[in-house]
Amino acid sequence: MLAGPHAPRVLLSNISAACRKPAAEQIEGDRTCRSAHADLMGTVIEAPPPLVAAPVPPMGSLLKRRVRSVFVRGLSAVIAGVVVLGIGGRLVMLGSRLLHPEAVGRVTENGNRVGDFTVSGTLALIVFGGLLSGLLGGIVWVAISEWVPPNVLLHGFIALSLGGSFLIQSDNTDFRIVDDARIDLVLLAGLVFAFGMVAMVTFRWLDARVPTEPGLVAAVIYGALILQVSPLTFVVFASMTSTEFSSFDRPPVWTGWLLLATLVVTVAWWIQHLRGSEKPAQFHRLLGTVLVAVATATGAFHLATEITRIV
Repeated sequence: MLAGPHAPRVLLSNISAACRKPAAEQIEGDRTCRSAHADLMGTVIEAPPPLVAAPVPPMGSLLKRRVRSVFVRGLSAVIAGVVVLGIGGRLVMLGSRLLHPEAVGRVTENGNRVGDFTVSGTLALIVFGGLLSGLLGGIVWVAISEWVPPNVLLHGFIALSLGGSFLIQSDNTDFRIVDDARIDLVLLAGLVFAFGMVAMVTFRWLDARVPTEPGLVAAVIYGALILQVSPLTFVVFASMTSTEFSSFDRPPVWTGWLLLATLVVTVAWWIQHLRGSEKPAQFHRLLGTVLVAVATATGAFHLATEITRIV
């Protein structure tokens, strides 16, 4: 059925055109034309139903979804850290020992002897080099994830650019106890690159299986775990923006400040989302994307500088 203010006029025009026939047919079709006009005048034109906006979920529901998203992303980073940086890091050390037999027996910067394999050393690497590094990387990931496309290779590149300088430091004497550190640099860079990719793949797997809106008990557990590790946020950004809190002489200061600004933009978007906004404003999204892109570029430049000093 036609609707709208011009519908009767269109129908009348069509009927009038149909009734303009040759004189021989006019008498026979006269009754039909009069009947069609009468039917039209008695027709009720129905207006289309008004468009109704989708109801905005209550703030409690949005908050539970946000807590769940942060938890799943952080858990993905921890799993990737244990598997790639922890266990994978031990395999990289084994490969380095096989590639550099001349370095076996020499003492590393941490006081360990090259070639020694101990259970306590492996556990320490998994806990501190894997789990803790995964937590720290997860904090950065949560800060930038709103503005990064869910591409696996892109996540690997960003992880290498932002986190590579935490493993590859030109003032680390471990690179001087081997004759040629280039293969070690490739292995370490690949390790961080793989961490970013595995974290994204793990997140996709968990995100498809963890309920989108958790129950109250699950949301409270997620929130409690997030609050427990939240003080590490200070550790992450302080170690990147200040030499006083950093474990190495030349931290990526510009990268750290850009990531901190990205975190502020992300939190501002979360607040808007809890107030009912379905998606970030165009300027908001542009600002977050530009900050992540520039932080990635400065991080990659800093890493390249460190590598150049080593080789």
